[in-house]
Amino acid sequence: MVVVKTVQLAGSCLVVVLIAVFVGWFWGAWGTSSRERELRQIELRLALTEATSRILEAQIDLKYMNYGRARLRLGTAKRPLEWVRTQFQRRSLKELDNHLTVALAYVAEAQVMVVQGDLGTDDRLIRAIGAIDVVLDVVVGRRTPKCCLLYTSDAADD
Repeated sequence: MVVVKTVQLAGSCLVVVLIAVFVGWFWGAWGTSSRERELRQIELRLALTEATSRILEAQIDLKYMNYGRARLRLGTAKRPLEWVRTQFQRRSLKELDNHLTVALAYVAEAQVMVVQGDLGTDDRLIRAIGAIDVVLDVVVGRRTPKCCLLYTSDAADD
């Protein structure tokens, strides 16, 4: 009789400990996923902001007629945009990927225009920043991904 009570008590304690472990594990996993999501969002915002700042620095270089430096800054602006684009491709975020493709195309076009001394470079850079801003608004939560389909550079020209 004493052995049966001891086994029941030990079994009850074991069940309580297992329940506590599972509850703790689920609670910890739940908090971790939200922190990881926040970290990914911060990384994306940082990369997009870095690319925008490099494009703006290139615009300043153009104003001071420092074409070589502007071209280099535009080259360094592509790296964070390409990284963000690969993150979106992994998550199948086609709309945002399209906007970054447009931004990268404008930056590449501006780089060529800088070498040629074309005065329309500033326009391309403004368009690139506009496309990046749309993506940044979605990442931050100011827009929903479907609304960013409304923004295209061609639609702005019409």
